[in-house]
Amino acid sequence: MKKLLFAFMVLALFCSCQSNNRINFIDGEEIKVHPGDTFMISLDENPTTGYSWTCEIEGSAIALAYDDYKPSKEKEGLVGTGGLHSFTFRAMNEGFSKVIFRYKRPWEEDAIETKSAIINVKKKALNVNFGLQLSHRF
Repeated sequence: MKKLLFAFMVLALFCSCQSNNRINFIDGEEIKVHPGDTFMISLDENPTTGYSWTCEIEGSAIALAYDDYKPSKEKEGLVGTGGLHSFTFRAMNEGFSKVIFRYKRPWEEDAIETKSAIINVKKKALNVNFGLQLSHRF
């Protein structure tokens, strides 16, 4: 019974590590995740200028779950201030995907800024480090 309870506790701890993790990365960097993981990439955005981030995914290792913009709480009530555009992804299966973010106005052809990352989705090893936390933003 004690072994079953211990196994259940380990499983619960493992599942709690599957929550949304905010990823910070340097443009062009490879990010490693595991199948079933969800992770978030947040980018500074100021939609009052007409510019917003778009996201394009190449490959089938990940999928966009949703994206959301939140104004900055520090400058709440001020007109023309920016905030964060967060993209939440789910790792679908093993493999690689490239995520390309473009900061542009919808009516213009060219982006004024482009960022990208390679997402490497790989199965977890048996010796899992439960203390690992991904918490990044660029």
